[in-house]
Amino acid sequence: MKKDNFYSSLIIVSPHTKVTTPHIMVKVKKRIKQWSVKRQFEKTGIIAGTDIRLDEVPYICYVSHCDSKINKNDFNGAIRLGNNVTLWSGALNAFPNSFIRMTIVKSTPDKIGKIIIGNNVHLQGTSIVCYDRITIADNVLFGPMVCIMDCNGHSETSRGEADEYENLITKPVEIGENAWIGYGALIHKGVSIGRNSIVGANSVVYQSVPDNTVVAGNPARKIKEL
Repeated sequence: MKKDNFYSSLIIVSPHTKVTTPHIMVKVKKRIKQWSVKRQFEKTGIIAGTDIRLDEVPYICYVSHCDSKINKNDFNGAIRLGNNVTLWSGALNAFPNSFIRMTIVKSTPDKIGKIIIGNNVHLQGTSIVCYDRITIADNVLFGPMVCIMDCNGHSETSRGEADEYENLITKPVEIGENAWIGYGALIHKGVSIGRNSIVGANSVVYQSVPDNTVVAGNPARKIKEL
């Protein structure tokens, strides 16, 4: 592959369906000049604001469960980044960290996930898997290794069957302004995190959190109000 290629195509075999599931993996260049970040993202269909800060290599994955061959153009605009967004995938951090991963899934011909990230958002090794819609408002801070999913990824029954993906239950996720999501937290489908709220490290959040509230634990429970 030429050094100036911004993305590469990859077919991954699913061990559950035992068929090839079309994927496109988008690998952001390790070092690109700030003036070219927006343009490079737009080549992959990502709509990006100004002052996007990169450290190491974030990965974007476009997945289709309904096409025999994926069309990257179907995913144009499926990921939107606001201004002054930091995508920190580097290992040189105070805490363990990994690559940022954002996965957009096309589950049916008329349903493609959408990831909307606001202004001044800081992500560190964050993994986002989106079948429906995941919205992150302005000024949200993520500790390292947070995982967000708007779907279980597999149906509770008929796993591995031909209609598995048709039976998936998806529910949008929303994270409000000024929220702080602690290290290693897991945010499940249908959850809304309120404005100014804090999620403690390694929490498992499956119920919505009101504004100005601290939650922690597995499952996450209210600790106090702010």
